Amino acid sequence: MAAAEHRALDFRERMRGHVAFRDLDDLTDVNVDRTGWTRLEMRLKMHVPDVTRFWAEPDHRGESTGTIICPGLGGELEVHAGHFHLLSGARGPGHQHMTYLMQFSDRLGRPVTLTGYKELIAGGVDPWEETTLLLTQLHRGWLDVAADDDDDWDRDVIATGLLRIRLTDFLRQLTTFRPGPHDSVTGGILAMTTFGPSFIGRLGRIYLSGRRADTGPAA
Repeated sequence: MAAAEHRALDFRERMRGHVAFRDLDDLTDVNVDRTGWTRLEMRLKMHVPDVTRFWAEPDHRGESTGTIICPGLGGELEVHAGHFHLLSGARGPGHQHMTYLMQFSDRLGRPVTLTGYKELIAGGVDPWEETTLLLTQLHRGWLDVAADDDDDWDRDVIATGLLRIRLTDFLRQLTTFRPGPHDSVTGGILAMTTFGPSFIGRLGRIYLSGRRADTGPAA
């Protein structure tokens, strides 16, 4: 039997926003007004090892590298390890989420973990807002948070905030999709042409299922 066609995919993603620290001692560079607020940006290189498995297997996750830019933690900081899930349906097909996890160190060498969460619920009225706005937390130490473990998401939190994919960044992201470096031509084409439609199709099923429920006999 012939080996399955490898279908990896690479793309870039940028999110920007702010976070607020609970304790100023967790900052390396405190802002002048000493509120604990600081700008935070992620510039990520996203890698999906196998597009088919990524959508077919709930536990199959993508890999992330890149940089975290945070003046309050010392500037531009390299991501040591990271991963992400898209449209994980642990709570049912009509209640799915996207999760991000990045491990990095601040300017003083202290380990920090960034976790991000997007929630999509059937019947939502603003798909753009829900798919581009990331609830973000910073944790003390390097964690490997399970996507469905609520306790882990609250462990050693030192800052919270919101990051957003702006429209200009989203349009730029669309130009960065590339097949994996070891893909065959056929595998690369399949990865490029199946990832986007699969993502959009799953979004459609979430939001359309909510609308059908609203217009059903009970409504």
